[in-house]
Amino acid sequence: MRPIDVVRIILVGILGAIVFTFPIMIGWVVSMEHRRKIFYLPWLIFARGTCAICQVDMHVRGQEYIKPENYLGRLYISNHQSAIDIPLLVAIFPLPFLTKKENLYLPFIGLAGLLAGSIAFNRDSSSERRQVLEKIVDRAKRHTALYVFPEGTRSKTGEIKEKISFALLRMAWRYGLEVVPIALHGSYLVVGHKAQAANGRYPVFIEIGEPILASKFDSDKAFAQHCWKQVLKQHETVLGEFTSELGAVAPKKVIGAES
Repeated sequence: MRPIDVVRIILVGILGAIVFTFPIMIGWVVSMEHRRKIFYLPWLIFARGTCAICQVDMHVRGQEYIKPENYLGRLYISNHQSAIDIPLLVAIFPLPFLTKKENLYLPFIGLAGLLAGSIAFNRDSSSERRQVLEKIVDRAKRHTALYVFPEGTRSKTGEIKEKISFALLRMAWRYGLEVVPIALHGSYLVVGHKAQAANGRYPVFIEIGEPILASKFDSDKAFAQHCWKQVLKQHETVLGEFTSELGAVAPKKVIGAES
């Protein structure tokens, strides 16, 4: 890890302590319905502050598809390149997310995410998967939409992973949830990579697509595959923009295979 990354991690930790201490104290004693309002602004400040600390230059298209009134009955799915993907998306619009249990141990940040509605699970436990899927769907229908990464783990090279889990998308179809596809590219260079910032900034391109309605599809399989294909289509666009910006070598195209 580069020395600059260590400095960034320390600064992000300090920012989390400053921003989340008071909301966490309040969050313990209020219901889920009120926590979203309590944590909305702190998470927005934290996410945008993290992007500033990490010198990220975001280029976002389709932001009109994430609005305050659209926080119920939806899932926002994205490809996954870096640990900073969550702050990037939250900086656009604060929503909780699906995350691994290890992230709960991040001081202040982990607890703030949990209280705000994020769901943590053990990726190595197959017995938890069904329960987690049901919990995500229930939370999206009754409390708040979430950000989800169907790839499961991040790609450290910017390439789309071949193995994609469609189980959640299939369940979303059965419960009538809308899915909003998001594609991003460039975040894998921000932390833990030898690449240097261009002109002092790391460009990340993000495209948010139109909501995909479950009612327009005859089967859960067709719906799940269409949702991910839309992410892939948008990724080709942002990859092209990123390549044009940096003159980078584009990673090979990979079509997600159902698991």
